[in-house]
Amino acid sequence: MKSVDLIVILLMILVVLVAIYLLAPPAAEKANLKEELRQTQLQVEALESQLQEVRGQLQKLKEKDPIVIEKIARDKFGQAREGETIYSFPREDDVKKRDE
Repeated sequence: MKSVDLIVILLMILVVLVAIYLLAPPAAEKANLKEELRQTQLQVEALESQLQEVRGQLQKLKEKDPIVIEKIARDKFGQAREGETIYSFPREDDVKKRDE
């Protein structure tokens, strides 16, 4: 094999190694971006589901559904029917924070 052929082969190997070196980071970044996109799409789907639930609740409120109105009055405002007693228990998060 001539020295010129050897130099050409070495240059080709060098070009391939440089190409791999330059292309490897963008490929890894592309994989990371694909995973981030997938996670974001999952979040969007979950938020869209929550939005549908809220829209349904809003529609029931607009229709003045007495069951929904009573539930909100009880849950958010601590309201009770006449003769009822409300018992309030601390949430686990509050107990853990207190104990720390």
